[in-house]
Amino acid sequence: MADASASSPSSAVASGPATPRFDFYQTDTVVTISIFVKAASQDNLQVDIAEQSLHVKAVSSSTGSEFVLRIDPLFSKVDATSSSYKVLSSKIDVILHKAQPGTRWIQLQAGSSQQSVISAATPTYAASQATAAAASKPVPSRTTSKWDSFDPDADEDVSASAGAESSNTGEADINKFFQRLYADANDDTRRAMLKSYQESGGTTLSTDWGKVGKERVPTQPPDGMEAKKW
Repeated sequence: MADASASSPSSAVASGPATPRFDFYQTDTVVTISIFVKAASQDNLQVDIAEQSLHVKAVSSSTGSEFVLRIDPLFSKVDATSSSYKVLSSKIDVILHKAQPGTRWIQLQAGSSQQSVISAATPTYAASQATAAAASKPVPSRTTSKWDSFDPDADEDVSASAGAESSNTGEADINKFFQRLYADANDDTRRAMLKSYQESGGTTLSTDWGKVGKERVPTQPPDGMEAKKW
């Protein structure tokens, strides 16, 4: 009769490192990943940040448990040289600097939905880019503000027709851009754009509801002009 112990493993197979619990939040310029490993050992910590991948290996000094987190490829490219990490008592924070500021990450790892989101800049960043683009175009001499022809409720076809009739094609381009920005914005951004535009008499356009929602937006006339109350 065969010995029953002969058919059983002589020793238990050791399990591999566990995947730690993690979460992330972001701004226009960075993505911060919180990896929850309590009392991570500095001596046994390995953090490898590449342009399109992240690999973290950590050991909890309180339990001896080993954890590994690998994200490859990342949702979007990062600037590995500017990125960093810090070890806290209950977690490891990895700060990834976006190679494309303004890109909104909907997840950490690249997936099928990446193509439609990677170029969607946040309103604040898009507005700053539009200002830079407008500054590079020749601006005709005039005394009114560049916002005075912006109408967020106007139809794009009407705007295109008006632009064709106007000799100032640069102004039509700017107007069309901000109409598109308004159409793609969230409710807070739309409220900020409308409030700032209306209260300033068409001299200011802001996408920051947290700022303009707290106080009245003052009129900022062009250089050489003075705002008067009627």
